[in-house]
Amino acid sequence: MTMKIIIAALVLVMLSPFALAQPVDKALLASDITSVDMLIAKAAGEKTGFPIFILENGTLTDDVKAELARLNIKTVILVGGPAVIGNETEAELEKSYTVIRLWGAERTGTSVEVARYFWTDARCAVLADDTKDSEADTELHTDAVQIAAGDCPFVPVPRGHVPDEVLELLEDLNVSRVTFMGPPGTSGLAHLQLKEITGSKSEREATILETLRNATSNGTLRLLVIAAPHWKHVLGYGGHAARHTLVRIVSSTDGVPGLVGLVHNNNITDVRIVGQPALANDIEAQLEANNITASKISGERASETALKAARESWSRWQERRHDSFENERSISKSRTKRYVTALLSKFERTLDRMEASISTNSTAAALLQNRIDRAQSQIGAIKDYISNDNLETARTRMASLSSEVRKIRWLYRMELRVDARQDVSDEES
Repeated sequence: MTMKIIIAALVLVMLSPFALAQPVDKALLASDITSVDMLIAKAAGEKTGFPIFILENGTLTDDVKAELARLNIKTVILVGGPAVIGNETEAELEKSYTVIRLWGAERTGTSVEVARYFWTDARCAVLADDTKDSEADTELHTDAVQIAAGDCPFVPVPRGHVPDEVLELLEDLNVSRVTFMGPPGTSGLAHLQLKEITGSKSEREATILETLRNATSNGTLRLLVIAAPHWKHVLGYGGHAARHTLVRIVSSTDGVPGLVGLVHNNNITDVRIVGQPALANDIEAQLEANNITASKISGERASETALKAARESWSRWQERRHDSFENERSISKSRTKRYVTALLSKFERTLDRMEASISTNSTAAALLQNRIDRAQSQIGAIKDYISNDNLETARTRMASLSSEVRKIRWLYRMELRVDARQDVSDEES
């Protein structure tokens, strides 16, 4: 009888949602050359339960390599092109992991590729003005990711203009609700349920506070303070599982009185500090002087902070992966199948356009044609994956093949007479 009870208990454990859920076996990697790639990755990571690690100058350091091995990561997803994460880094990672690179000619294109890969039926999206200056954009984009809250893709748009590529993405993902953050005057979104957050920093923060309070089941807020004298210190936030967490970037101790008021006025009891050590220590001391206890994670480099933050919040990443797995299962197989089939059609058209654009008779042109031919030869196999409901493999194969072709085109752009400025213009038109 006792044995039967034990067996029954084991069966229940094996069939529990946590046992059935996929492990956290993927990680997103972004460079510290710009802030926007990490924040694009952050929105996807909060959706999927995959942590974000930072590559210093786009290179793989020993500490990141060791952490990926320690966590038993199987797949790494690079967010950003060869200009920010070098091909040498990608090749080194390929020795140990399945590697997927998601990127566009510019950050808007990168965000579109990330959204298409991780979302099938988003219903919502968060767009933010992008000046292509990390010093100017990091705080606004961090606020946008808070609004996205792991539910919506984050898409930076050039100077508030919404390119056709983004409008097409919104339609493909069944987006009906869009939040735009930045200066007023956004165009092209009148047909959607649009919420514009265009006021001052304090007005923006008040809107985020109310949004996050409404998003939590009991209205209880967590606060993450980022000690960031420089925008690069913000990037360590990528490792912290921060869905539905209020984030405040503080560049000096002058911002501490505002934090004290925020905590006391909203009865916040869970306060964490990440970022640059000296400033993090000063913020912690001043909060303690005001009877506010905060836990602290700091590192001189953003990559170091991200690693420590991922370890500290690992249980939250696991919980988020479980929730994401359940959400993915709730999307009908037929809907996902239609979406991936549409991605394949788009992929085929892209290959045809690239092939038609080859205008030189050179070694580089032959190499590009070879990559296109190889990708086209895989179309039948991808269709089989889709027919057999192996949809994740189909998505992964398309992403990898697309990146391979575009990487050759980018590497040999001079010999191929590729007008890089025109590529960016086309992406942002």
